[in-house]
Amino acid sequence: MSSDRDSMYRRHDPALGGAPDRTITDHDRGVTVSLRKLASRQWRFVVRLAEFEQHGGVRIGETVSEGERSTTRRAESLALELAKEAEQQARAMVSAERNERHAEWRRRDNEQIERDQHNASAVAATLQQLLHFGDPLRKAGEWRPGDVIETAPFRPGVGKPVSAADLAAFTVIAADRTDPDVFAVCTTHRAIYGTYSQGHARELLSKRDRWCPGCNTAG
Repeated sequence: MSSDRDSMYRRHDPALGGAPDRTITDHDRGVTVSLRKLASRQWRFVVRLAEFEQHGGVRIGETVSEGERSTTRRAESLALELAKEAEQQARAMVSAERNERHAEWRRRDNEQIERDQHNASAVAATLQQLLHFGDPLRKAGEWRPGDVIETAPFRPGVGKPVSAADLAAFTVIAADRTDPDVFAVCTTHRAIYGTYSQGHARELLSKRDRWCPGCNTAG
């Protein structure tokens, strides 16, 4: 949906052949009905999806239906009638649009995960170096809330320590860089995903079924 259309439709609506005489939004059904009077009892109409923004504005979306209607009813009554007629189709269009967006987001996430998997071997090698070059029991990081490990903590000492041996025991599945300071941890399957912040690590954990092989199989 594009807000660029809103002002254009107020000035001149191509589907109506001119500027609308009345534009009425049905918030319950999620549509906007624009009407242009052609003659005494003749109206040209177009029903479009309406997306309501947090600040109270309305963005006009795709066309649900359009045509002409002869009626003696007032514009408000006609608009509500048209909105009711278009309700089922409007809901189907919104659902299809939502599913399409979700599929696109998932596709992009999967592509990013595939790219990040190329860094896994380099990160795993670094963790093995921590284990073999020095005391394996020395502190290599700290746990953070939500199954997150931070190896270069901004506030050291506030979380349970993680040793080099503990860290090297995890299987590195992916990393969005070759030198991550933070790891999202699937404690069930002992799998980790390297990243740059605690916030992003928790976001990764919310969709661990996409990158943790064990969670993916279980799902």
